[in-house]
Amino acid sequence: MGANSRALRSTLVMRWVARGLGTLVAAAWLFVLVGSIFEPSEPESLEGAMFEGAILSVLALVAIAGVALAWWRERLGGTILVADGWGLVVFALLTAGRNRGLAVLSSGAPFFVAGLLFLIVTEMDGR
Repeated sequence: MGANSRALRSTLVMRWVARGLGTLVAAAWLFVLVGSIFEPSEPESLEGAMFEGAILSVLALVAIAGVALAWWRERLGGTILVADGWGLVVFALLTAGRNRGLAVLSSGAPFFVAGLLFLIVTEMDGR
């Protein structure tokens, strides 16, 4: 097995890891977003959470779109995922209460890592 063959194999594995991670996290966030549509909320509990929820929803939808786009346009989708993943990390750090680390690891970090993997794959492919 030559060096070129190993490089192609590692690129292929990294591409599928990025796709799998991105798709898994996007599916989880899509499940959460759809579930929040059908969740009954008390009107008095919505005042402060409404603005934060809207920002989080937009960030999550952009990340989901970035994952979908990265299946065909890896560089553009990866760039969107890195930027949006960073936005989700900052949002989690600013709004999370006691469990900031968990909020970062469950919101922005997976999208950020998937985006980085997509960008690395495009560099390895020379595209």
